[in-house]
Amino acid sequence: MEDGYLVNNLLREFAEAFVDETYNSNAEIKGDVVLQEWAAETSSPDRAAIPGFPERIDSKKQLAQILHIIMWTASGLHAAVNFPQYDYYGYIPNKPFELLLPIESVTSKEQMMEEALPPTDRAYEAFQVVVSLTAPSPYPLTDLDDLKGYETLYQDFRRRAEDLADSMKKANRKRAISYPYLLPDRVPASIDI
Repeated sequence: MEDGYLVNNLLREFAEAFVDETYNSNAEIKGDVVLQEWAAETSSPDRAAIPGFPERIDSKKQLAQILHIIMWTASGLHAAVNFPQYDYYGYIPNKPFELLLPIESVTSKEQMMEEALPPTDRAYEAFQVVVSLTAPSPYPLTDLDDLKGYETLYQDFRRRAEDLADSMKKANRKRAISYPYLLPDRVPASIDI
C-alpha cells in the first residue's frame, strides 16, 4: 500500500478517536459555542475566508473529517511535497534555480559549470533555501508529549505510528529507491519552517 495512504489513514483514525474522546454526541458538537464560533470565523469571507469550510459543525463525523484534513495537510502532505526536494535541488547543477545562459546555447559541461550556473554565493543561498525547506522537524508525529488530557489516546497513536514506521522501513529495504519521507517518526506534526 502507498505510504501516503497509510499515514493519512493513521491520522484519520486519530482524528476520529480524538473527537470520540472529546464529545459524547452530535448535540454536544452543536452546543459547543467555541467550536461553532471557530467554524463561523473560518468560513466568513471577512475573516479566515477558507473556501468550502462549513459555517457550522453539526456532527462528530464532520468535525473528525475537518481535523483529519487539517492534520494531513500540515503533516503528511507537507512532508511528501517538501522533503523530497533535497534529492533534486540539493545539488545545484542537478536542478539549478537559475541559469545565466539559455540552455540551448550551452555546448559543453565546462561551459555549463563556468558560465551558465549561478555564482557560488547565489548557488549557496539557493542551497540554504532547500536545506531549510527539507530539514527534519524536531517535532515528528511520534514525539508529542504535551497533549494534556489525551495522553492515553496519544500513546496508542504513537505505538501505532511507530509500528507503521517499522513496517515502512522494512518495505523501503525492498524498494529499488527508498522513500523515507512519510515515515511517521520523520513526518512533522505540523509545518514548522
